[in-house]
Amino acid sequence: MSPQDGLTDAGVLGVFVFGWVLTHRLHRPWHPAELILLYLLGLLFEVMTCRLWRYHHVGWILPSPLDDDISALFPLGWAGLTLAAGSTAEWAFRKWRVERWWTRHLVLMACWMAYGDVAETVFYRTGMIEYAPPPGGRVLWLLGQVPGLPPTIVLSGYAGAPALVTQLFRWLER
Repeated sequence: MSPQDGLTDAGVLGVFVFGWVLTHRLHRPWHPAELILLYLLGLLFEVMTCRLWRYHHVGWILPSPLDDDISALFPLGWAGLTLAAGSTAEWAFRKWRVERWWTRHLVLMACWMAYGDVAETVFYRTGMIEYAPPPGGRVLWLLGQVPGLPPTIVLSGYAGAPALVTQLFRWLER
């Protein structure tokens, strides 16, 4: 084992801790069942997309026939991003008195893009992740890539499905 093994796991754990601390500072309680569901959704996402990138410096690798670099901690990163984006958006709803559903969704998308893009860029710039579209899958990279940043499709993706997952949690709580 090299000294760098586990570096990516530590980064992902840091994202989770950031989301957890922020959610408490913004007074947004999350039920343990929500955290478990967030972990499972994050794991599903990692398993479904594992061929699109390669992680480096991973220590807690799950035994998987799909890929050899899926960490048991990666889903915690998704949970942390959901905690951070959801809590921040709800704080903004209260502060700015946002009531229309589409305005709320735009605020939520902006929160997801802010936190997700920063995390993705840090992981990319520090060499913890590289992108590897499958053969014939280059169409996903049509939006291009700004030097020093992850592919544009990855950065813009944080405003899509993750925001819908957060909306699902709000709906389930009602």
